Amino acid sequence: MDEKGYENVLTDAIGLQDNVEIFYFENNLEKDDKLLLCSDGLYTLLDEEMLKKYLPNGAYALVKKASKLENDNLPDDTTAVILEINDIDEISKLKKLNLNIPETLKKGDVIDGFKLTHSLIQNDRTWICQKKEKSYVIKFAPKEAIEDEKTLDLFVKEVWNAKRLKAGFFPKCSVPKKRTARYYIMNYIDGVNLKTYLKKRHLLVDEAIALAKTLIKMSQFLLKYDLVHGDIKPENIIVIQRDGKKIFKIIDFGSITEVYSTTSKAGTPSYLAPERFQQSAINEKTEIFAIGVTIYESLTGKFPYGEIEPFQTPTFKYPKLPHTYNNNIPSWFESVILRSISIDENLRYEHYSNVMFEVENSHKVKPFFDKNTPILKSNPLKFYKYGFFILLILNFYLFLQLTN
Repeated sequence: MDEKGYENVLTDAIGLQDNVEIFYFENNLEKDDKLLLCSDGLYTLLDEEMLKKYLPNGAYALVKKASKLENDNLPDDTTAVILEINDIDEISKLKKLNLNIPETLKKGDVIDGFKLTHSLIQNDRTWICQKKEKSYVIKFAPKEAIEDEKTLDLFVKEVWNAKRLKAGFFPKCSVPKKRTARYYIMNYIDGVNLKTYLKKRHLLVDEAIALAKTLIKMSQFLLKYDLVHGDIKPENIIVIQRDGKKIFKIIDFGSITEVYSTTSKAGTPSYLAPERFQQSAINEKTEIFAIGVTIYESLTGKFPYGEIEPFQTPTFKYPKLPHTYNNNIPSWFESVILRSISIDENLRYEHYSNVMFEVENSHKVKPFFDKNTPILKSNPLKFYKYGFFILLILNFYLFLQLTN
């Protein structure tokens, strides 16, 4: 500083080098660990042994000790902050548990009292099981988790999500406290997945509207936790009958991931928004797209942009209007579907709440038109206004020609 008496005070300092290299390290925190953050005015006066000795007494005790060594005339800024780790997060606790991951599972195996009766998935990691004459679904960690830590981490996170995400649109889940293997339990749902259901019949319009509301509410619930489902599709929706009505349950806790995640593994190609194929992050708009494709398929039995295979680079064109396959679909609901599956993300709904409002207020839904829709269809009033002025100018021009 230029001001007299402050010549030794720096207003902006990084270092003597041209470039700044960030030093960092990683370590696993444990319960009751203490972290000391301090300035060099402290650690130049107290060596490591002294820091360890006085650390339990708190930051004030450390600074007081340093000051005492200098006769209460510290030559430099001496600052200390101590962070105490009260507990580790739930995911870390779950991962640290000493649990077995069975390599093979077969019908009749009994694990912690749960008897395996029927494998639900080809890899034999998800089973219907029975305990005390009651049926459950039990899901085990993948075999790869034995050697691959990333696979283990993903399953541990899945267990944590299954344990904490309690809502009516999910099956009830539990994690037995005294389990001996890595698995979690779901209530058995007596129903059929929507993909299988659609092979025989389409959903009625009222049923599709109810499904749309369920998927939006589920997505809004997850957003409170900064999460998205990540793989909304008919295979992950269970249809059950209750009091003469269809009820929908959403499954697959393994696909749930953080909103704005850029993982390319989440989702199924035919339900992915176009921007997802460009490594765009998962967000409300991409989830709305998956919901829209699911509703389109539920009412028509078709994919709006055709079935997309894994590793395929798709070309998206304007889809056929849903009512061409199912003329029972009201125009307002068709507009909701088309806006949800718009390949132009700027035309798509931005938030779940936007979709829910229009589904619940059909009289306020405006017709949706793609940018390529002819103006005569998308805005006939504008078309006729333009036509009127063009004809007026043309007639005036002809009048001038005739009078000359």
